[in-house]
Amino acid sequence: MSVPNERAHQGTVDSLVHIPLFLQSGEGSYSTVPRVIAAGQILPTGAVLGEADTGPDAGMVKLSDPAATDGSQKPRFVNVHRINTAASGANGPVNLSVATGGMLNEAALVYAPGWTMLDLKIALRAVGFGVKSQGFSG
Repeated sequence: MSVPNERAHQGTVDSLVHIPLFLQSGEGSYSTVPRVIAAGQILPTGAVLGEADTGPDAGMVKLSDPAATDGSQKPRFVNVHRINTAASGANGPVNLSVATGGMLNEAALVYAPGWTMLDLKIALRAVGFGVKSQGFSG
């Protein structure tokens, strides 16, 4: 058996295994909502997003951080497609495809370091998401 690439020996399986965002096919509900994405972010698929309602980023979507005080500390959406606003350096309206409900795969979520998985599960449950580990059988 050959090794597909050397990354397998560098402590990651991300390049070898697809980790689905939703645990069941067709499980998630999606919306495309026009939102302004705060500049300077790279938001991968599975990023837990909040929306600032005060301060300089008011009305903008960004990675939810439990230490924030601008409203973005409350998770509201989960990103469905990778978004990069770091290169442009400017804010702009983007038709953001986000998940608005469904059973999420814990391993696929990307979130700020201040979150614990338990606290994140509770916060996401309040806005229509379930979160659990993907089971494997062999």
